[in-house]
Amino acid sequence: MRPRIVVPNLEDSEWLRREYSTRSAQEIATDCGVHRGTVLNRLRHFGIPTRPKGWGGFAGQPKPKEQRARMSAARRAYWEAHPDREEFKEKISQTKRARAQYPGIRRGYMIIGVPGRGLMAAHRFIMEQMLGRELLESEVVHHRDGNRLNNAPDNLELVSASEHSSHHHAGRARDDLGRYI
Repeated sequence: MRPRIVVPNLEDSEWLRREYSTRSAQEIATDCGVHRGTVLNRLRHFGIPTRPKGWGGFAGQPKPKEQRARMSAARRAYWEAHPDREEFKEKISQTKRARAQYPGIRRGYMIIGVPGRGLMAAHRFIMEQMLGRELLESEVVHHRDGNRLNNAPDNLELVSASEHSSHHHAGRARDDLGRYI
C-alpha cells in the first residue's frame, strides 16, 4: 500500500473551506503541489460541496462589466467577419426552437424513453412499431425529407447502410481512388 502524503493545509478543514470559496480546486492543488483529485477528495472528506470542473464563477459574483463587454465585442466581431452569419443564425435558432419543443434531442434526432429498453431514437422506435419487430443493428431508418425531427411514418424508410449512403451522396463526384470530393 502506498504511504499517504500529508499536506498540512489540506488537513485543515477551515483553511480548505476558506480557500475553496474564492479559488478553484486546481489552483489550490498547484499551490500545495498535489493533484486536483487529492484536493477534491479532501473537500469531500470534510463535507465541503464541490463545483463541477469548468464552473464559470463564484456564487453571487457576476462577471465584471469589463469582461462582459470584451465577450460581447468578440461575439460582434466574429459575426461581422462571417458573411453567411444570417443563414447560420437562422439555423441555430431553428435548432434552439426544436430543442425547446423536444428536450430529448441528440445529434438532431428525437430521443424517447421506452419502458424496458431505455432511451432510443424515436424514428427507430416508430419503424419498429410499423414493422412489428425490433430493428437489426444493420438496418438504417432514412428520413425522406432530410428533417431528423419529422418522424411521420410516411417520411421514414427502412434501408441498408449502403442504400442510406447512396441517398446522401447521390450526384457527388469521386476522385481517382473512389473517395468523395
